[in-house]
Amino acid sequence: MKNGHPSLYILFLAFCWLHLLTSSVFAADKVLDISIDNNISNNIDNSRNSNALKIPVSLTEYFAVLEDPSLKLTLADIQRPEIANRFKGDIPPASDLHYGYTSSAYWLRMRLKNSSTQRLERMLEIHYPSLSFVELHKPLNEGSISAKAAAIRTGVARPFTTRPYRNRQFVFPIALAAQSEQVFYLRIESTNSVIIPARLWVPEAFHEYQRNDYLNQAMYFGMVIALTLFNLLLFLALRDVIYLLYVIFVSCSAFVIATHTGLAHEFLWPGASAWPDISTFTAYSLAVSAFIFFMRLMINTRELMPRTDKVLKIAGIIYLFTPIAFIISISSTAKLATIINFLWLLIVLSIGLFGIYKKQRSAYFFLAAFSLLMIGVAAVCLRTLGILYTSTFTVNGLHFGMAAEMVLLAFAVADRFNQIRLEKGKAEMNTLLAQNQLAQSEKMAALGHLIASVSHEINTPVGAVKSSGKTISNTLGHALLNMPKLFQSLDADSTSRFLALIKGAHAPAAILSSREERAITLAVSGQLEAAGIEGAHQKAGILVRLNAHSQMTKLNNDYLPLLRHAQAELILNTANSMATIINSTNNINTAVDSVAKMILALKSFSRVNHQATKIETDLRESLETVLTIYQGKFRHGTELIRQYEDIAPLSCLPDELNQIWTNLIQNALQAMNHEGTLTLGIRRIGDEAVVSVGDTGGGIPEAIRDKIFNLFFTTKPAGQGSGLGLDIVKKIIEKHQGRVEFKSDVGIGTTFFVYLPYTAK
Repeated sequence: MKNGHPSLYILFLAFCWLHLLTSSVFAADKVLDISIDNNISNNIDNSRNSNALKIPVSLTEYFAVLEDPSLKLTLADIQRPEIANRFKGDIPPASDLHYGYTSSAYWLRMRLKNSSTQRLERMLEIHYPSLSFVELHKPLNEGSISAKAAAIRTGVARPFTTRPYRNRQFVFPIALAAQSEQVFYLRIESTNSVIIPARLWVPEAFHEYQRNDYLNQAMYFGMVIALTLFNLLLFLALRDVIYLLYVIFVSCSAFVIATHTGLAHEFLWPGASAWPDISTFTAYSLAVSAFIFFMRLMINTRELMPRTDKVLKIAGIIYLFTPIAFIISISSTAKLATIINFLWLLIVLSIGLFGIYKKQRSAYFFLAAFSLLMIGVAAVCLRTLGILYTSTFTVNGLHFGMAAEMVLLAFAVADRFNQIRLEKGKAEMNTLLAQNQLAQSEKMAALGHLIASVSHEINTPVGAVKSSGKTISNTLGHALLNMPKLFQSLDADSTSRFLALIKGAHAPAAILSSREERAITLAVSGQLEAAGIEGAHQKAGILVRLNAHSQMTKLNNDYLPLLRHAQAELILNTANSMATIINSTNNINTAVDSVAKMILALKSFSRVNHQATKIETDLRESLETVLTIYQGKFRHGTELIRQYEDIAPLSCLPDELNQIWTNLIQNALQAMNHEGTLTLGIRRIGDEAVVSVGDTGGGIPEAIRDKIFNLFFTTKPAGQGSGLGLDIVKKIIEKHQGRVEFKSDVGIGTTFFVYLPYTAK
């Protein structure tokens, strides 16, 4: 070689030197053998390692890190020996890497090894959904350490479709061939804080974790929706702006959580690129602005601290426009915005303490709620600034703080309403306000009685939604795991029969008692035994739940081949899971329709005609509005009879008519102690519309019949009746140039008749 080809000898020496240099580059890297129990295990069947399988490996200590202030280094650049030697390893174990707000990009080198005799798959997760740009470079060949790599480029500043695995976090499926070693590179760049909590999961454990994670998020947003709807109903009923401000604040807080957790990018704007990076800071700004205006009204800063109130008003308006600054240059404003938000926590805390010093009642609720929020937000901000490491609390502190604050502020708003109502009641009784004020007081009192009913009617469908959602979550995983295996084992004919079985499962069917279901199951079991089906009783029970018993000929002709199939048990269980999902979805739709109907009725009931101008009104709709709101008062012992005739609309003041029906229906229910028959009638006699409200209560004694329309006269115990109801009813009817009469028989019941003329002006 020396004599004939000196150039080849030199080339050989250079190659050896390059190989040694490359080896020295990777020699200092800590290698993770994914086939050994490093919190995870490849032996899934080993019960001793079952808990370890569910725990991910923190990758922080296995990284070698290179900072790239120029943002220009490529994969080829960092693999060159002179640059590869600049990677810094020996990172101590920790939950994440912290670099705070920085304009640099960071390259992470990770060396994984598979010493087992089989190919292994893992899920690489970066548990911080606010990173702008995330790149993974993995070798093209699973079994080599080749420099050639496939690049996966994603991040919050890129469309959601760029993610190799659909999840709110950044998840990369990776695989290593048997007896192999690979080098992976990650490149991280972000306008937000650079935090890298990287973990390696066994796929089965990650899928379980993912299901629980999304279920927890759904439960959290379910609570937010319930609070928002309830307080929106109160705003529509009471017209108190504090309820509207509370709804806006809760909605903005939910927007914060959705952007902070990456759910907004996944479900609201998956195709966006620049906006998801900006939306988190925009959400914070809108939430702070809403919180400032809510706080001004809650603590009454306008009277308690007028100078501070002006500053708060200006700050709230400024926060509304700060998203413009993020759109112009988010990189230069992100860190400043985080620091300002943290300082605002201290300012708001001072305002709450001053309110307590002034003995402002709402300030106590406010400070308790805000203190919990402050702890949660402070934990998140300190993590973002690189002061605290990733933990359950620093990741979910915003969830905990906002949830606690929403609930406590809801109590504060309710307490405020009670205080206002008490003060208003005292003022009315002491000063004997005019008739309009008394009428409004009676309407507020009626609404106070309705709150419990409305709450029950809202909670029932919300509970159904929550229960059905949990059922879907629990059943969906089972169905999805079984479906591929099932369809692989079914031919075209069996598939058609299987789909027909599912279709019949959610067809309308009568509700069976336990005794009826047992009898039908026994009959179907006999049919199956006669047909020679093994496990007939168990399969009969599933068929009855699937409503297959209602089509006996189908059972004999279409479903027997499925029951004789080798995978019969898998077929029935999967069909049962799919039917459960479909039925739960129908339950959710029914519950949502119920809530919508209640909202519409309450909105119509609480409408105020400030100009007091008469409009054409359908008396049937007017009565039904009140009945919808009062449906929670109809116990099992109350029977409702409607005797409506079709009559022309009447020119009237609809909100005042609602008050008439409210008082008469409430009196009728109380007279019967909610056990009896309530009869409502509508008919026309000549030029008058006649509305009747009858009960089967104890009747009105002869001695007091001349007094029942007198102001402040009541037969109810002290504290339960104001004596305003029938007086207001009479005055409203007289205002419409009508009249009210009643017929009562002691021990039989009472019926009130309201006559309203069509010709009244």
